[in-house]
Amino acid sequence: MENFKSIILEIHQKGDYFSSAEYRAEVVKELVRLCGGVEVAVKEINKLRQENSQLSNSIVCTNILCVLKEKKDRKSI
Repeated sequence: MENFKSIILEIHQKGDYFSSAEYRAEVVKELVRLCGGVEVAVKEINKLRQENSQLSNSIVCTNILCVLKEKKDRKSI
């Protein structure tokens, strides 16, 4: 999961808040792939937010969680 963490931290440190929908989709797809599923990705992001004070209120994490929720909701329909 170290790659997962480094992707999130890199995006956060660059201040990149996903202005491009294509970029956001690529990042989320890669995070889901690294984690092996949407549910695990959500758990990992929440865990990162608890462990890292920089990420606790990060808009990057919030944006990723929103996209993951949308993906999860679409699958459940």
